[in-house]
Amino acid sequence: MAFDVSKVKVVNCPKCGVEVDVSAHKPLSSIECPDCGGNVAVPVRMGHMLLTERIGQGTAGIVYQALDTILDRPVAVKILRDVEGAGNERRTEDSNAEAQALAAINHPNVVRIHDIGAHRDQHYIEMELLTGGSVVDLVAGGTALPERRALEIALDAARALRAAHDVGLVHRDVKPQNLLLDGAGVARLLDFGSARFGEEEQEKLGVGTPLYISPEAVRQQPLDFRSDVYSLGCTLFEMLSGRPPFDGEDPKEICLARLKLPAPNLSEIKPGLNPKTVLLVVHMLRRDPDNRHGNYDELITEMQSALKAVEQAELLAQDPTGANELRKAAEEAALTSSTLTLERNRAQLDRIRTQRTAARLAGAIALVAFALLIGLILYFRR
Repeated sequence: MAFDVSKVKVVNCPKCGVEVDVSAHKPLSSIECPDCGGNVAVPVRMGHMLLTERIGQGTAGIVYQALDTILDRPVAVKILRDVEGAGNERRTEDSNAEAQALAAINHPNVVRIHDIGAHRDQHYIEMELLTGGSVVDLVAGGTALPERRALEIALDAARALRAAHDVGLVHRDVKPQNLLLDGAGVARLLDFGSARFGEEEQEKLGVGTPLYISPEAVRQQPLDFRSDVYSLGCTLFEMLSGRPPFDGEDPKEICLARLKLPAPNLSEIKPGLNPKTVLLVVHMLRRDPDNRHGNYDELITEMQSALKAVEQAELLAQDPTGANELRKAAEEAALTSSTLTLERNRAQLDRIRTQRTAARLAGAIALVAFALLIGLILYFRR
């Protein structure tokens, strides 16, 4: 993807501050500082931004790490792709649509947008820079994540999607590449270039990425939030197993496979997963959207339940003795509570019996007194 930038001749080393001549080096590469040996990026200039490194690529464009020279802060800049046969007006509409989508969401699990603009007819979106990498880096080479970590990331993504849904957005391209991590490891959703407000008819060629696309997107049917749930399910499946549920060399066959076959059994691919986690993924990957979660609250509740079950299992595995002691203590507390309740019931019963005995005795005394009174009256009448 070519775009209009200019070379930079001299930059300052970020470590020692000395000026370094980079004019003879390849743009977007890095060299060693001749004075301190530190790493010096060879940037290119695009307006007020210095692009230093390509960090991502999506369906709508390429993302670069950059320096905003006006605000003097590191940022991420998404350079939008030219749509074949489309002019500048279409690119403006695309950049504005994504910017509006991002601006409509104010949520800690969604990447924040700083600015949108164009440099020599090349449209861009300037966003916050996240330093924790992406989920696609974590699963590179077929690596499966620890179960708890995978659920934590999926839960972050689900909360971001719920925030998008609350303003009427369907993302339509949920995948590991679009889940970045901040310095604390919190997942952030980005790339709303395919997002649309409300339920909309599919374009002729459909949207999404073959490995994560929903069956209804393959059929070019109207999409709603349940399509994003399916794509997130594919992402979670890959985080847990190290592979997407449907894979292959031919993108078309990958898409069609989910129309013909059920998702693979996750527990067979990755034995030892918590049953609640397995059922969660099964629920998310049901072919018929009507059989998936009815709303994001249901999805998040099931995710939290699975995460809690995994955390409890981890605690038990780490300290089975302590867990047993806690269980015994709970049983003893329950037994003590039952004993106290029984003793209270017995004391109350004793009080009732005493009260009844006293009442009977008082009645008998009253009856005797009454009889004596009658006897005295009869005696004196004689």
